[in-house]
Amino acid sequence: MSLMHKRRCFLHNVLLLLAASVSLACTAETVTVRGDSLAPLVNAGQELSALPPGCATIERGDLVAFKTSAHTQASVIKRVEGLPGDKLAVKENGTVDVNGAPALAADGKPYIATAQGQRMIGLYAGTIPANAYLVLGNPGALDSSRIGLIPATEITFIVKAASLRGK
Repeated sequence: MSLMHKRRCFLHNVLLLLAASVSLACTAETVTVRGDSLAPLVNAGQELSALPPGCATIERGDLVAFKTSAHTQASVIKRVEGLPGDKLAVKENGTVDVNGAPALAADGKPYIATAQGQRMIGLYAGTIPANAYLVLGNPGALDSSRIGLIPATEITFIVKAASLRGK
């Protein structure tokens, strides 16, 4: 066997090992929804197939889980409505706009923030920074209207929007 052939075999094996380790690291896990802040999109007790960060690109409509200092025992799950680079605004009536269109609450209606939520989201009016996300549930939920934009580093898993269709 030539040296060149041995090197090719070695590289092939290394690539197989890397692919296997990435595949194992990106295995979906089942998570159970607790609470109704995303109803009727998802309901308490519903099981979802979730991916670890880095295994999927976060897109508008995906659900993400994250931990907050106010809620450390369990992850909070919310819907991504604003992505890095999007334009964020709060209208006088409390409607949250992303790129000039109303952001949607989990019930599919335009998200209208409370007075406190308007102040919180108003702090981030303008362009959403890199590695930050606007996440919303239904008004009054523990979401960006109460805790601000969510840094990508705090996201613990992603549920792709496409996996929610038909549930």
